[in-house]
Amino acid sequence: MKTRLLLAFLPALAAGRLAAQQETARYPVLSVNISPLSMADPLSSTFAPSLTYRFHPSWALHLEYGFRSLLLQDSNDSERRFNPRYREFRPEIRFHPAFAAETGGYIALEGFTSPMAYERRNDFIMLENGDALRYERAQVERNAGGIILKGGTALIFDKGFVLDLFAGLGYRYRFIRVFDLVNPTVDPLFTDRRFFPPPDTRPGTKHTLQLSLGFRFGWALARGNLPAS
Repeated sequence: MKTRLLLAFLPALAAGRLAAQQETARYPVLSVNISPLSMADPLSSTFAPSLTYRFHPSWALHLEYGFRSLLLQDSNDSERRFNPRYREFRPEIRFHPAFAAETGGYIALEGFTSPMAYERRNDFIMLENGDALRYERAQVERNAGGIILKGGTALIFDKGFVLDLFAGLGYRYRFIRVFDLVNPTVDPLFTDRRFFPPPDTRPGTKHTLQLSLGFRFGWALARGNLPAS
């Protein structure tokens, strides 16, 4: 899905590159942004505004804070999840090399943390011996975090419109705890027929690679001049 959305923005990328070449001496010092793909997550749709401050021609800070959004909520999963509370924080440090000044290219190191808590009903967890422990109601804590090395480009258009495209790879951990189970019952014959069972059916800690691929758009509140080369 993210790949198709990025392909749809290729014409805008080409136009933005031309605009950047025409304004090689200018760059956004301070900009506000939004991450549309965060709202498209069916399990944890998040409204994620952010602020980018380029305090030096070569260095910038990016801070993103996301909170619960009900724009796209998976109806099947919503039948079992109640009162979800979650937020997401993504600080990022960027380096803009001089050779990429025309395109606004950068290398970035991003950290992220995303705590979540909710009540789950009429579901199960898998035990270590392979049996299913079914319950009527339970509390769930789900915390994720990690670090990502990214590359991207922040293109500035006419009227201060900014398009930020990025891709990267990093490390992610996820910890899930299910507790306060109501009426738990061991069912050794139970089979979950969902093609993608929710992660909270298997509590514990999981370590994985994290792929980052997406875009942000925003507006430059202030611009600066690149030093003459």
